Amino acid sequence: MAIGHKALVNAVAKRAGRDDLDRVERETESVLAGVARRVGPDGRARLAGLLPRGFAKIVTESTTPVEDPGLASFLATVSSVPGDDPERARYVAQAVLSFVAEMDPAVAETLRAELPDEFGDLFTRPPARSGEATASPTPPTPPTRLDSAAPPVLTREEVEGALEELPGWTGDEHRIRRTVSLPAEVADDVRERIARVEEQLNHHAVVEEDQDGTTYLLWTHSRGGVTELDIELAARISDIVDNV
Repeated sequence: MAIGHKALVNAVAKRAGRDDLDRVERETESVLAGVARRVGPDGRARLAGLLPRGFAKIVTESTTPVEDPGLASFLATVSSVPGDDPERARYVAQAVLSFVAEMDPAVAETLRAELPDEFGDLFTRPPARSGEATASPTPPTPPTRLDSAAPPVLTREEVEGALEELPGWTGDEHRIRRTVSLPAEVADDVRERIARVEEQLNHHAVVEEDQDGTTYLLWTHSRGGVTELDIELAARISDIVDNV
């Protein structure tokens, strides 16, 4: 699972400048289903692999090809959610697909290659809209060096040195991870706070849930290994988890 369900909805809502999370969730489902019906099995499988279980199921089950694969038809499908309009549909579609592109550029390239050319702009962040409410009260974070292109992969020795300062984290130059068990009464709050940090850093953890707890896996997909981005995000996740 690439990201938690609620974290994904929050991220899309923030990018689209919306604060109705239930509506954004329905729109996100519509965007993902529309894309899935316009790509082949490989594109669907790779997209589903990035998503939390509920969204992944929608992608894997949306196998019936559409008669009209064009962008106008796609946006009309998204805006068939009650109360939507084509402009809002485009914003939400951009919010969803740009998030996918930043999570895993290779998956985004696979989807773009299978979709009509006119879908290309949907994989870029939607422009900011003045006066729009957002899903999070967190003020914008000033740009930092972490907003630039991903740094190079760290050596094994550099990762080992960084992990000495990150109790609970293990791994090597390929992946680092930490598993935590969160009390039910604070789990949602922790996930939302981590999601806000991920948005600030423009970098996201792979999240896996099982009987042992929640595991955060970090590596920089575009680099194929651990970078300073992952070390920074690991430290921020630890700050949130350890201060619960």
